[in-house]
Amino acid sequence: MDQRHRPSTIRLGFVCVLMLALLALPGLFDPPQIEIWAPDEISIGSARAVPVHAVGPSDSITSIETEIIVPEGDSRNTPMALYLSGTFSAAAYWDNLRIGEKGHPADNHIEERPGQVDAILPIPAHLLSPGPHTVRLDLSSHHLQWPVRSIFHGNAQRPGLFVAPYNADARRDFSRYMTVFAVSGLCVSLIMVMLVYPGLGSPVRGEIACLIAALLVIAITETGRAFINYTYDWHLPRLAIQYLAAIGLSVALQALPKKILGRNRPFAFIVAGLLVFASFVWFLPLSMDRKTALVIVAGLIAACASFVRSDLPRDTRGFLTISAMPALLSGVIVPSSFLDGWLFAAVVPFLAWFSFPGVSGNTHKHLHVRADGRDYQFATDDILYFVAAGNYCEVTTRHGSILVKEPIKDILARLPASFVRIHRSAIVSTDRIRSLHRESTGRYMLETENGMRLPVSRKNVATLRQQMNQGLDGFGPPNSLR
Repeated sequence: MDQRHRPSTIRLGFVCVLMLALLALPGLFDPPQIEIWAPDEISIGSARAVPVHAVGPSDSITSIETEIIVPEGDSRNTPMALYLSGTFSAAAYWDNLRIGEKGHPADNHIEERPGQVDAILPIPAHLLSPGPHTVRLDLSSHHLQWPVRSIFHGNAQRPGLFVAPYNADARRDFSRYMTVFAVSGLCVSLIMVMLVYPGLGSPVRGEIACLIAALLVIAITETGRAFINYTYDWHLPRLAIQYLAAIGLSVALQALPKKILGRNRPFAFIVAGLLVFASFVWFLPLSMDRKTALVIVAGLIAACASFVRSDLPRDTRGFLTISAMPALLSGVIVPSSFLDGWLFAAVVPFLAWFSFPGVSGNTHKHLHVRADGRDYQFATDDILYFVAAGNYCEVTTRHGSILVKEPIKDILARLPASFVRIHRSAIVSTDRIRSLHRESTGRYMLETENGMRLPVSRKNVATLRQQMNQGLDGFGPPNSLR
């Protein structure tokens, strides 16, 4: 086993510590907690009381009422405001006195003016006497592109309707997305490094680039509310873009095992397909955040299943699986936290592992190919060389040759580090080279142990000589350099 394909324990430990540090970033930059006054339940017309998150869209203006209790103290000396968050327009009333609007609600799509997704409405100080107060909202949400389960955003600790000290900026706090910002910066840096060092991440650099691109799209759409307080009619299209990026991310996760291992596990694809199907058709009880998380979880499950059942080193398989587990659990249990941090922290070990020099190469002792409708498996120690023939590739072993319908560049992606591309149309095992010499014409040629002569391009001569001199991994017969 080529030890260069196995990241050191120290390096892997560093990556795990980095992942935990990224998850802790929002807590380090979190602003001081403020006391909020939030209702436990609200009343919709004459209906019984329900939680805030149970309010869905309707075909006309809906009036809801709730009670806010102002505690004893100096609240009247502190500017207070009503905070509203969600995909709706609203007119707000405090003890039947109008205090402001979030857009302009109406009975139809034409007359309604969509409100900002987050709004802060100041409450006059003389209305904040200690004791219970009635808050009424006249709501409409005709600009939603498709039905949603709840028009209010937020969670149990910070619902989409509460009273707190006034803040002039309704946008979300940047500290909430510190993990996303940090990992996005790492992704951009990795792309720049890959441009400078073409060998980094090779031969899965294309898949890594797609994975990073999908991550950056998710990051941009997820952090959008920290930059722009857009009107609520843009909210669902934003989530749709995020969902499509999640599908791209899931596809990239599927491509990595195929490129590295040579084949995928059908069981993993079936599980992933079922989860994606569920996220698409099970739209009523499932929020868009949960759909997006489910798609990414499907990709993670399929990728991890492929790696776990492979013959990669045990510590590598364990490392990839353990690093994905927090994201898997978060994606199922707390999808909002999944997109705000867990996904981005969990992807760091994957990017680090695939970007380590040599890690992306295949560590198998066998090469799996398909030809003439049959599957073949060759021991890599028996393979001498590969010669390209258009979209086909001829594999020559100690026991004969076979023509497979697969480009030579895809074959190279699944070979150990002992194989080197000596020409655009040829790959050779450095363990099976008998000699390398320069002809009178100036062209370099090598001879394999079965007597086959193959051309070597000038740009690959130095690399080939270095690997032959090193006697890569101690395998193969003595090589002759001339």
